[in-house]
Amino acid sequence: MNIDYRDGLLFTSIEIEYRGKRKVIDSIVIDTGAAESIISPDIVDEIEIYPEEDDEIVTFVGVGDSEHHSFVKKVKTVRVGSFLLKDVELDFGIIDPKGKINGLLGLDILVKVEAVIDLKEFKIL
Repeated sequence: MNIDYRDGLLFTSIEIEYRGKRKVIDSIVIDTGAAESIISPDIVDEIEIYPEEDDEIVTFVGVGDSEHHSFVKKVKTVRVGSFLLKDVELDFGIIDPKGKINGLLGLDILVKVEAVIDLKEFKIL
């Protein structure tokens, strides 16, 4: 899987499937400092991922100790390059109000796929 290095960050794409609908999400930052992956809810409107009454709400602390909230959904699949994970719980919440970052690919997924990040070739192996 290719990585795009821009603005001092590592960007990639992922694909998620939820209730039979798939979406490729670009501008996902690879963030080894994030324990959990999180996706912007605005980017998944078209596959009908919305907060619902039964969803777990979580609070996390961002840069500068700012407090943020997200909701958790179980998606059928998450594809990271050639890796496919099934029945994955993902957080959905605002990461970048300017909309340049659509999500963070955190250690929860990177560890599951046993990702090796090659910074010479800018690929995830």
